[in-house]
Amino acid sequence: MIAAVGRVCRIGTAVLALAVLFGSLAPSGASAVSPAAPPQLAPPHPVDIYGDSVIGGGAPQIVTRLKANGWAPRVFAVPGVSIEQIAAAVISAPRVSDVVVIGAGYSYFWKPLVLRRDVDALLYALSVRGVRRVIWLNVREDRPERRDVNNALNTAWQRWGNLEVADWNRLSRDQPGVFFADGHHLLPAGGRLMARLINERLVAYAKHTPRAAPPVYGERPRESPAVAVYGPTGMIYQPLANAANAIVTRSPFAGIASTPSGNGYWLAQRDGGVSHFGDALPHGSARGIALHAQIIGIAATPSGNGYWLVAADGGVFSFGDARFHGSTGLIHLAQPVVGMTPTRTGKGYWLVAADGGVFSFGDARFYGSTGAIHLAEPIVGMAAHPSGRGYWIVAYDGGIFTFGAARYHGSAATTPRYWKIAAMASTPDGNGYWVLAANGETISYGSAPAVASQTSLLRLFTDIANRRDGGFWLLAQGPPSHH
Repeated sequence: MIAAVGRVCRIGTAVLALAVLFGSLAPSGASAVSPAAPPQLAPPHPVDIYGDSVIGGGAPQIVTRLKANGWAPRVFAVPGVSIEQIAAAVISAPRVSDVVVIGAGYSYFWKPLVLRRDVDALLYALSVRGVRRVIWLNVREDRPERRDVNNALNTAWQRWGNLEVADWNRLSRDQPGVFFADGHHLLPAGGRLMARLINERLVAYAKHTPRAAPPVYGERPRESPAVAVYGPTGMIYQPLANAANAIVTRSPFAGIASTPSGNGYWLAQRDGGVSHFGDALPHGSARGIALHAQIIGIAATPSGNGYWLVAADGGVFSFGDARFHGSTGLIHLAQPVVGMTPTRTGKGYWLVAADGGVFSFGDARFYGSTGAIHLAEPIVGMAAHPSGRGYWIVAYDGGIFTFGAARYHGSAATTPRYWKIAAMASTPDGNGYWVLAANGETISYGSAPAVASQTSLLRLFTDIANRRDGGFWLLAQGPPSHH
């Protein structure tokens, strides 16, 4: 798509198995590499620049500007490259310059746990290679999940003493003629603007200037969801509750739950707010409650007269005829909770954590977990078998794990994917399931009917909810509104 300038580093989908990168690699304070007293910088001084197609698009202008100012840039840009893949490339590189520029984060798909892990993995890799200053360009917030990326970089600044966050988001805001229509790939003017920012931060490093404080972000862009409904034959219907498209809120949406009739749904937000559409009735929300962690999901009772909200710490909040059967809110978890599903009676529920640990409450029976298994990618969701005697859990790469009566019908883990997995749902007969990718692609297994996926490059799909007719609702985020 966009050719890299200089020696292009070929970064494959197979990442080096660096267990140390993904263990206890986040230090409590500054990294072991001191950002102070860099060497004397005699021109031309090398600088390595790693990134994706955004960096690749601006590479001609970046290289020209830096060479004119006494630098010897080497650009390694691969479209769609992940932060984790750059970490592997840094470890295997023959040499790495003492100051490195990073332009990555656009291939992040709404899983903060994965994001923090990958950011720390890259910063660890750069530190062990002796990099004294990492200049990481934050991302333009043209889609809702990209605020998460920028917040993650700011918090990483506190953990890694050699990290500086350069505020590309602020500099590029409201600049005419900078981007293509997608809102983040660079036109020549955008390349020149990015080159100016990189050069400024490199000059500051060359002058032994302490790293800049992290950017201060303004008000979160308003999020607007879209909801699409898929019927049992794969036909795409128009949403029954078009009002969902008019919601404007500053709290991202955490999940969707369907009413028993399939003629309405509830949308939960990270701050505990709940919106209702169609024949879904309001039963309350957690907005205004002092939450210890953000809400990550919603599940409806079989009657449709209530629902549960679940937070990342496993705290459970009950509304309507939903009853509280327990939570992990007071338990120290190894990994955050990422999903919840109720039993068919509504008298219990399961919670699943990112490491695959499963917690059973009420009449929910424990059938097993992956808590003791080393996973290639974290778990992102679960679905209960309709009999109530088993469940599936799905990983970020599409891997499927089965327990109890739930049977294996295939997974997406065998095919490398740019768009990662967001959620899953089971068929009414329990003989199949759908797996939802972040771009809206819905992959069918077993008895699940194939559907014509409604993919989008401008929206991020985050959740799926069954309908009684055998279809399902999909929840998509953004793009954000700036009204």
